[in-house]
Amino acid sequence: MSIEFPLTPFRTKYGVLYRPIIGVSRKIGKRWAESSFILDSGAEFTMLPARVARSMDVDLDEFSRLSVEGIEGAGLKGALAPIPIRVGREKLTVRCFFAEKDDVPFLLGRADVFDRFNILFDAKKKRVVFTLI
Repeated sequence: MSIEFPLTPFRTKYGVLYRPIIGVSRKIGKRWAESSFILDSGAEFTMLPARVARSMDVDLDEFSRLSVEGIEGAGLKGALAPIPIRVGREKLTVRCFFAEKDDVPFLLGRADVFDRFNILFDAKKKRVVFTLI
């Protein structure tokens, strides 16, 4: 099974760049709701702002607080909790870092994702292809 996502162009002062924006479904109550995540091969974990945890029935008080560092060098505080997601039709549970900051992007990180899919960044065709392992 393969799933394709187009690379999304965006303009910067340095020219057009392409982002791997991936449609990922999150469990919201009893239904699945699709959200746009940036596929980040440099991120250890999937990341969401903590404010969305409640809608996903995740009680962050049940999980230990920790700090993580990103490329910017500043630490982010939050909690790491397992969440169910769906990429295409494939359901998986990923470790998600719920950041206490509200302005963090939705990131799809390596843990629990890159060991389930071979992921091809196809620059020529401007797409990302997920193939189930």
